[in-house]
Amino acid sequence: MCERRLIMPEDLGLGGQGGAFTTTLAEARAAAELDAVERALAQAGGNISRAAEQLGVSRVTLYRLLDRYDLPLPGQQVREPAASVDTSSKEELVALPGQRP
Repeated sequence: MCERRLIMPEDLGLGGQGGAFTTTLAEARAAAELDAVERALAQAGGNISRAAEQLGVSRVTLYRLLDRYDLPLPGQQVREPAASVDTSSKEELVALPGQRP
């Protein structure tokens, strides 16, 4: 039972933040979105269509979320970032349809 007039976060076992947030709303949304995408893919066994349906988004939107959070497509291995990029070449990258250069 609370001994004060107001119930505080520490009374509920919430760590006593006292209303001070450690993340921005954008960071909290991104973390929740990433968690939801990862859970949906896991529950759908990596099936993009079923995961998208579970999330209530289109497959295209789910592919964009995977890209935004640098998540591999189901069944793909995680690529290691290149150790270094040679920027001395003047060649221009050409993107195939559906890909970014």
